[in-house]
Amino acid sequence: TDPTTFIFSLSLMIGDLIFMSWYIDVKKNGIGGEEIKHHIRSDLLRKSISAIFYALAAFSAGFDYFIMSDQNGVNHVPMILLFSAFVISMMYIYVELTFFLPRTGLPFTQIRVPVNLELTIHRLGEWIMLMLGESILSLCIVEQSSGSRYWITFYCGIMSVTLLQYMYYRSQPTDADDTVMRRSSFGGVMFLFMLMFYSASLIVVGCSYKCILHQYLDEEEEDGEVDLDRNRRINHMFCWSLAVSLFTLDIMVVSHRGFQAHFERLTSVIECSDDENGVGTTTTRRLFHKKAIMVILIDLTLLATTATLSLWVGEDMTLMSVMGLVIVVLEVLLRTRGLRYFPVSKKAMAVALSYDDDC
Repeated sequence: TDPTTFIFSLSLMIGDLIFMSWYIDVKKNGIGGEEIKHHIRSDLLRKSISAIFYALAAFSAGFDYFIMSDQNGVNHVPMILLFSAFVISMMYIYVELTFFLPRTGLPFTQIRVPVNLELTIHRLGEWIMLMLGESILSLCIVEQSSGSRYWITFYCGIMSVTLLQYMYYRSQPTDADDTVMRRSSFGGVMFLFMLMFYSASLIVVGCSYKCILHQYLDEEEEDGEVDLDRNRRINHMFCWSLAVSLFTLDIMVVSHRGFQAHFERLTSVIECSDDENGVGTTTTRRLFHKKAIMVILIDLTLLATTATLSLWVGEDMTLMSVMGLVIVVLEVLLRTRGLRYFPVSKKAMAVALSYDDDC
């Protein structure tokens, strides 16, 4: 009896059709070389595939709403089709950029319209700002309940989201030449994939705080009756979404310089002489940077702690809010220190590390 799924599916299909009509217009009237036609042809195929899935989802949801409205049960087919359209669209971009286009042997600028990286960086930064703003909004729209636990959770949420904002912008390069999208097409696609999951996890973090505040209000209206099972589910949602946001941010930070470049920062090959003047026998040694390795181990420990925090906290949502803030604070301190060993800019990455060990 709810038309929401039908309207949502139909809106996505109409949106794709509008995009396709715009692509056709650009293909006919666009001023430029053959790269415009190649680019538009690829995007038209991708949008056509997703539009078919959206149409099937709209048909399934509309059939349930208009014809089978008197039947009980939930139809998951429309949502499965919508998710399939998203996955296929993303995989199409990934396979095309990493496999098909390199095999053509043509320069990328002859088959694709280059992305304006300066504008893209700015827009992605604004997008993350919107996601963080949604988290703040989730805290502000909940009616106030009595007791100190409301204010503890509220201010822990405000400070956590603020620190997440600082941590994201602190971890991203300021120069377009330092971004992963200029270094590697594969890395650029992975960065955008991680950005999607990071954005979704930020929304869930904000919704988790909102659910906690709502739960306080419900318990107050029900004369202190506590739904422990619901409390545990909210805590699970909070810690898992926070863990996903931290993990995806790690991947995005590493992608700018690449996994191999970061791995090489852990060790260094030096030549050592058994004579103080350097005229004796010279040997080659591989030294490990202990502080850099320690940063990685602490980061992995914090990730594991965050993902399993609800198992230790149980149904105490106020404690979960406080622990979430503590973890975010520790992550900010760790990343600030870690950027010294694993910087995101090429210039800083080229600077040799000072190792504690000597010959």
